[in-house]
Amino acid sequence: MRARGRAGARWPKLTEDEAALAKRLYDDREETVQQTADMFGVLPVDGLRHLD
Repeated sequence: MRARGRAGARWPKLTEDEAALAKRLYDDREETVQQTADMFGVLPVDGLRHLD
């Protein structure tokens, strides 16, 4: 038997538009990962997922 857990995936922390803006800010060296994460109210690790 499998464990009963969450069905499906979690909702993304950033929308596609927010992720695109975060990537542009980071690529242009306008903001650090921490500053970008603070701007969108997420943890830096969540922001890093969208910068690939």
